[in-house]
Amino acid sequence: MTKLLTFLCVVSFISIPLACSSDITEQPDLPTPAKYSDSSAPYPMTSTLPKEQLGSSEGTPRELEAVWEAWSLLNKEHIDRASFEAGTFEESAIKGLIDSVEDTHTSYVDPLVLQIEQTDLSGQFEGIGAHVRRREDGMIQIISPIEGGPAEAAGILAGDIILAVDGESIEGLELLEAVSKIRGPKGSIVSLTVKHIGELDTTIIDVSRDVIALPSVLLRTDPGDDITHIRITEFKGDTPIRLSEILSKELEAGSKGLILDLRSNPGGYLQQVFDIANMFLDDGVILLEERQSENVT
Repeated sequence: MTKLLTFLCVVSFISIPLACSSDITEQPDLPTPAKYSDSSAPYPMTSTLPKEQLGSSEGTPRELEAVWEAWSLLNKEHIDRASFEAGTFEESAIKGLIDSVEDTHTSYVDPLVLQIEQTDLSGQFEGIGAHVRRREDGMIQIISPIEGGPAEAAGILAGDIILAVDGESIEGLELLEAVSKIRGPKGSIVSLTVKHIGELDTTIIDVSRDVIALPSVLLRTDPGDDITHIRITEFKGDTPIRLSEILSKELEAGSKGLILDLRSNPGGYLQQVFDIANMFLDDGVILLEERQSENVT
């Protein structure tokens, strides 16, 4: 009995100062605890929903049913659903499917990249006229301004780092995302925050955008040489026409031979490759396609 009284006194002594603490604030009513169950079944660490709550997967191939279920669970159960961006799931799923093929010639091109690539393959674009690259540290650097272009006229130099476009930082952006911000309609002004090589301070350079031609056919014949040297940098929309024009002039000038230089050519439009090959081949098969193990000429 004496031990019990001593224990009660100690508990009372400790609880009084705690109850009087000024740090304690009024707490909301706590929810009623769930009824205890001594079931031996383990508590689930993952969430599942009845099929009827997952939404319809009718028409989904059997191989993708698990993907559909995972998406439905995320969309219904994730704690931060409001942060989900439209298109993110679709793009990630597409990339995952294509990556699983493990084919270097099969890839996903997002809309922004596709738009820029199609513009470049047309043979011209509207922008500042400069070759750029993304360094390993994420900085966008000028490789060289295009001769006679707006960037060169405004004072952009090879090696310059572009830190911001119209006051908005582009540090860390992917190359094509940065390019899309630098490009714009002919006649519009873009303000570039630039850091020149060897300088600590940055400078702001305003560049008036213009139509920039990207010739894919370049005449490289040395003066006095009777062998024509033509370099094709890429197979663009106007490449066959430009090649035909240059060849006609060279033949009229008495050219005795041709070197067609395709070094470092990354490719381009298949139809343009076909048209150029057709200039030099009188007959025979030019292109052979294989689809589902069937040859198509």
